Amino acid sequence: MKTCVLNNGQNRQSGPGLGSELDFQSVEFPSVLKLMPMVNFNIYPGITSSICAYTDEARETVLKSYQGDRLVALFALKSLNVDPKDLRKDDFFSVGVAAEILSVTEQDNGRLKANIVGVKRILLVECVNGDIPQVVTRPAPVEVWDEKTLSPLVREVRRLYTGFLSYHQGKPADPFMVDHLMEEEPTKLADLIMSTLPIKKEKKIEFLLIENIVDRFQKVLEHLNWELSDREAAAAIGKRVEESLSRQDRESRLREQIKAIRV
Repeated sequence: MKTCVLNNGQNRQSGPGLGSELDFQSVEFPSVLKLMPMVNFNIYPGITSSICAYTDEARETVLKSYQGDRLVALFALKSLNVDPKDLRKDDFFSVGVAAEILSVTEQDNGRLKANIVGVKRILLVECVNGDIPQVVTRPAPVEVWDEKTLSPLVREVRRLYTGFLSYHQGKPADPFMVDHLMEEEPTKLADLIMSTLPIKKEKKIEFLLIENIVDRFQKVLEHLNWELSDREAAAAIGKRVEESLSRQDRESRLREQIKAIRV
């Protein structure tokens, strides 16, 4: 696929989003941001990802944002049955993420792919319809944590996430990779792990709403425990099925041998 990298002329190597959520609490953001409605949602502060603009409205939003302050508001739609020309606050989940567009690539099918980084959690106050949809937002609170309280939770998350990665990869997790991940600042660590878990959009949005970092780690542990127990149950069922098939195969071969002896 041929692509064309677009340049907004700023030649900026990084922006306010390249760090933890606490790094840019003092950074001033406009209360009105260009809106990018999301069908799926897997963006958290400090996490880099990419989004595709499929519609004319989305293309215009990405281009105007990239040519301006690079900031865009990402909010997940509750349903696809919405009028893009008349977006309402109730069409969206109440919490989203302000993101910075790092680069934009135009693909040969006419779609735009934007590489972005989540900057901070934001709450939706009001939709403003126009040529480019916008939203009035306010920042979601971010709590400073107590390291002594978090340390036991981080250790337990490390243990469970190592197990999750081993099941997911079908081989033992790389301890160096896990150790490197665990060195992340706690708020980013919780978001990074949550972004990799195969859970529904509603659960990811619910996680964004949690202000207390201890409660967020508790939620990560809850999901990791569920994922591991679900995978262990699936593995146990698979083992029983395999044993049953093996037993049936042995019994079938034995019957054939008995028939041959009788003949």
